[in-house]
Amino acid sequence: MPSLVVFGRRWRIGSDDFVFPGIFEAVVRAAWLILTLVLFYEHIRDSEKIDPDGTSCKKGETLIRIYVIGVLVILSLSFLLSVTLAIHSAKGTIMTTAPRRYVPQILIF
Repeated sequence: MPSLVVFGRRWRIGSDDFVFPGIFEAVVRAAWLILTLVLFYEHIRDSEKIDPDGTSCKKGETLIRIYVIGVLVILSLSFLLSVTLAIHSAKGTIMTTAPRRYVPQILIF
């Protein structure tokens, strides 16, 4: 199997060696994404309740929402990259590298 060339350097790993690590990472990212979505939904549902004491902090609530939305975006993008890497790394045979020509670009991204 030919070695992978990334950043102008030849690595001791092939472009077909990212199937199972990509699948594993996608499963872990999906679990984190689902957990974060559930927590965000619970936070929104709890924050919509009327605060009888008037001790609600609107500024902190806005910052938490912005942070969680940013985390959701980053998790979604990394999940899609992991799935894309696993799919492209699984193409072709051991010596046929043409179907895996986008693996170095996906790794760089």
